Amino acid sequence: PPSTPEISHAVRHMRTQLSRLEKFKNRLQLRDKEIFDKCVSAQIARDSTSASMYANQCAEIRKLIRLVSNMQRTVEQFALRQPSTS
Repeated sequence: PPSTPEISHAVRHMRTQLSRLEKFKNRLQLRDKEIFDKCVSAQIARDSTSASMYANQCAEIRKLIRLVSNMQRTVEQFALRQPSTS
């Protein structure tokens, strides 16, 4: 079985990865809001081509957000199974 220092290193690495995933998800959420606002503006301006393009971009960004959220949950569940070492 892995030694305690190896487990401690792995847990620290998982926490680092969780932090990176959270930052990435936050950036995606900001980008989603920007694109959504552009989509609304295009709809108000009756520019259906641009509105459709922005809506598609929002859909893709939201898929990524769901993917990152699922990855976060997976890493968190794995981290919770490990012995508590700090």
